[in-house]
Amino acid sequence: MSHSSVNTPPSAERAYRRARVLLAVTARALFELLPERWPEIARLRAWMMRESLWSDAEPSEVALLNTAPGGLAPRDAIDGGWRIEGVAVLCWSLGLAPLPALDEQAEPSRYRACLGFLASTPSVASTLRPPPELEAYFEQTARDRGLLLRRLAGADELAHVALTIEGRSVTDSGDDEVRRIASTAHERCVAAGWLLGRAASYTDVAVTL
Repeated sequence: MSHSSVNTPPSAERAYRRARVLLAVTARALFELLPERWPEIARLRAWMMRESLWSDAEPSEVALLNTAPGGLAPRDAIDGGWRIEGVAVLCWSLGLAPLPALDEQAEPSRYRACLGFLASTPSVASTLRPPPELEAYFEQTARDRGLLLRRLAGADELAHVALTIEGRSVTDSGDDEVRRIASTAHERCVAAGWLLGRAASYTDVAVTL
């Protein structure tokens, strides 16, 4: 089912800048867990300033990025790390990198070069995938997420149904694995929904069909 956008979808340039901000958020969250890398946080902030990316960051992202080393709440660090899944969708939408399967977690190292992380980079020359393709991806991923959540909730109708995500069976997967894939689906839906103009703010995108 197609939903009309309530906001103007972002340009390729804005999507590229959003991907860079999300990668910075991911890095800041991961650095929190590695005290030996805390000195790099200042470098990360300086890069955001040099590349004029602070204006693209949302208030919650600015707060996370500016939190002193060791000061992030555990929940914020975990949520920040999950933003890499949004990076994966944005880079895929721009033709910069292939999209990992839904049961495969995105790796930050895959996107450092194409996003010029901690380096200067010219404006992106890519174009975004067409809206119908993005809409189809959003809807399929949202449906998969719904199935996974119902499985976790113990939905009776799924008790004896083979649950397959992207051709891979997760029927016999443990709850932790199903929960991880559902979280991946959520983050990727947020990115796809933002590309479709479903919310002006990235963090306000609703993952519903």
